[in-house]
Amino acid sequence: EKIRDVKYEDFTCLKEQEWLKYLFFLFILEGINVEHFSKVASIKPTSTLDYVERTLEILEKCIEVYQLTPKEVSILEETLCWCEVAKGGSKKIREEWKKQGYILYAHNIGSSQIYASSHKKPYTYVEYVRTLIATHGLIGQYIRGEVKLEDSFPLALLKKLSDVDNRKVVTVLNHCIIEALGDDLFGTIWGEVLKSIAIIFSKKFKEETVLQRVKRLRAKAILRGEKVEEFLSCREQEEKLKTLFSYFDFWYFEAALDGIGFKEVLNLLNYLVENVAGDTDRYTNISFEPMMQTLYCDYQGKKQINIFKQRVIEKLLRDVNFDKGALSNEFVRIELKKDPNEPFIFVQAEFSKFANSFLDTCMKASGQGAIYDKFVYMACDYFGLRRDEYDRFYNEEIYLQTMGESTVHKKILIDYLVHGSVADIGPGDGSLMSEIERRYKDKKIVGVDISKNVIQALKKKKNLENHSWMPIKGNALKLSDIFAKGEISNFILCSVAHEFASYPILDNKPFNKEAVLRKIFTDIYELLPVGGRLLIRDGIMTESDEKRCISFKDPEGPAFLEMYAEDFKGRKISYTKLDEKRYVLPINDAMEFLYTYTWGKDSYAQEVQEQFGYFYPNEYIAFIKECFKDHCKVIYTDHYLQDGYEEHLLPKIDFYKEDGKEKAKLPDSTFILVVEKTN
Repeated sequence: EKIRDVKYEDFTCLKEQEWLKYLFFLFILEGINVEHFSKVASIKPTSTLDYVERTLEILEKCIEVYQLTPKEVSILEETLCWCEVAKGGSKKIREEWKKQGYILYAHNIGSSQIYASSHKKPYTYVEYVRTLIATHGLIGQYIRGEVKLEDSFPLALLKKLSDVDNRKVVTVLNHCIIEALGDDLFGTIWGEVLKSIAIIFSKKFKEETVLQRVKRLRAKAILRGEKVEEFLSCREQEEKLKTLFSYFDFWYFEAALDGIGFKEVLNLLNYLVENVAGDTDRYTNISFEPMMQTLYCDYQGKKQINIFKQRVIEKLLRDVNFDKGALSNEFVRIELKKDPNEPFIFVQAEFSKFANSFLDTCMKASGQGAIYDKFVYMACDYFGLRRDEYDRFYNEEIYLQTMGESTVHKKILIDYLVHGSVADIGPGDGSLMSEIERRYKDKKIVGVDISKNVIQALKKKKNLENHSWMPIKGNALKLSDIFAKGEISNFILCSVAHEFASYPILDNKPFNKEAVLRKIFTDIYELLPVGGRLLIRDGIMTESDEKRCISFKDPEGPAFLEMYAEDFKGRKISYTKLDEKRYVLPINDAMEFLYTYTWGKDSYAQEVQEQFGYFYPNEYIAFIKECFKDHCKVIYTDHYLQDGYEEHLLPKIDFYKEDGKEKAKLPDSTFILVVEKTN
């Protein structure tokens, strides 16, 4: 009620409610975990007050559920009111708190110190509430791997008060503070919270291994398929981390580092070992909060990591260049700031003024249109971020989902698999691999992709859905580095051969289809056993030399075509403008444009770099036979117009013969070819 009074600008209660005064005058944002906000812009000085209000509302619901006594309610209410106060206070008050030696960055400890100094109630009561405040949130942090469960041991030593069940009070307190962060979080971890409380009150603590601690710290990444065990096999490495984990608690570790690979995170942890080992008598906490604050931003109305900044940091950690006690390159510097007054070491990432502005601009530009996307790609090249052309920074998930929706048209390939293992080159969202797995339970299935984003998404899907197939990060131009001869009996290239022919630059020549596809198909021939098969589904050109007229219904269509003809580098796109909405093009140029037009603006920057149709059907067959040295036979071939093109295009265009009067059908778009190695 007092919080609501203040929100309605009735400030008379501030004189009586000291805790509310501190929260109301909250003037800084340090200590607020941006993970729990949908928008960074929504974080305001009242956010902490809103959170406290939610915890008190949840307490009201818990009274009957847990059959709380009036004294238990009073203790819990007082605890919840005071447990966040170290985040607040006026500038003058905070300076005074610092002089008193209060540990404000560890807001649970700082809040408990402020509470204890503000009360003249019986010592036993004050000490009871102070302990609850000092340990609040630690169980959640333990589940995240940031602290040791032993840090909550003071709860097991709480004095026994009349009409108070200590274990019930601790349970309800955790219920309130965790559910207030979100129902999803509460439902996910509540079972583990109850287990932790049981261990605390049993006083039977077991020392956690380094691997167990790391698995807690990297829980989200492990769900995406990360294998932390691979990096902890070295005994020396384990001992280093044990030293770090034994002395220090971590704050905001997951929020700052979740999207960065564990190999790079391990380099950062080793850096910390080297630079904080001599400070264990003075410091007990390492906070990644400054790095977290640097990374989060608002993107298209949602809170999101600036992935460009994250990738720059990841690249720095991968290279591990030490410079006078700091990790740095020309764009970003990671260094440790040690607070002389509190037991905290802060890990901060400082971007150069240029890099900070430029990478913020990249984030704002992503997905805003073709010109912006071209700028982003050039920026990524400059920073050395884009390791491949398929690394769609802002819409990879949407792209993979869209690709997955066409799986039904790809299943025909499965009918032509032979016995033995399968390699899906460029597996997209893994839908085809899952369908193969469903039909053939015992087949070894691997998916090879060069994109880190794709591999991470596939590993997450594999773990969440319990698939047996295995994603591998690798280059289609270097298949012999991935597989041994005879290891794979079926190579599938489903809707990706045109991408391989479009993106890689060989002999200083982009769109070098002859060199790139010859390299891939020849390697597959060398790797396949006799009787093994290559299965292709890809785009084709029609052998007709006729022209077609596109009449746009969409008023933005003509500008889209003219921009496309200028931007497309696969070959020259020719057109004749008849009027404001009608254009005449050679039939293959018309279809090449329409394939991109189908995807729309969001994917323009990628699709304009891809030539969908390279061969006529007979040319495709002849080219494969040449790569296989004529040691193959055609098992199956077909070509057709893929379902969906008419559905997506005809609301936006009319398609005519060259005269612009007689309606014409869209030509075949897709080609299927299955060849078997005979020698």
